[in-house]
Amino acid sequence: MIEKIEITQRFNFKRLNRHYECFTIDLANKNAYYKISERGSGDKVLDESVLCDDSWIDILVDLRQNMTSKIHRISEEQIDEFLHNYSQLELFNDFESEEFLYFSKIELIYSCIVIVYSTNGYAEYSFKNNFPKNWIQFGEILKDLFGFDVLHLNYQRQLATPLYHDIRPDGVYFEDNKLEVKSIEFGHYPTYPYDMPHPRFETYV
Repeated sequence: MIEKIEITQRFNFKRLNRHYECFTIDLANKNAYYKISERGSGDKVLDESVLCDDSWIDILVDLRQNMTSKIHRISEEQIDEFLHNYSQLELFNDFESEEFLYFSKIELIYSCIVIVYSTNGYAEYSFKNNFPKNWIQFGEILKDLFGFDVLHLNYQRQLATPLYHDIRPDGVYFEDNKLEVKSIEFGHYPTYPYDMPHPRFETYV
């Protein structure tokens, strides 16, 4: 039986403006909460360049504001319903985790690690491009249970990730419609042995 689920999500906007959070669903103790102490970066938002698009700032600020110290209580009936719905999803059946390298991890706009603890041990799943099947449905179950968008599906619709978008060699598509690309951000810099990544730049299309 599942006793606890930890959902660790990471958003990266620009080089140093990133958001890291861990939401724990503790079924054994009938509650859920954020691990505030695991927050990776502070509240400071850096303005790296006037040339950079700053539409991401509102998302970053909202992500940080929504992560509170509130304890969400769960009843026995809610737990039974959640476990039933989770089982029906078969969320991680035949799912293969993606390997995370340090610098590739911080370059991604979104990455996630889910750890499922049960009476028989635990299983860890990590992904950055290939989302688990029924991930959107899982997010909707969590939203119904806790009353807010735990998986940030609302922001995933605004970001070019494979969850809602089809990323092809000739562009980014949504429901077979090619989107107008606002900007492309990329970087090329040395990192070995002691140098940190140098700032990237954007080119508008």
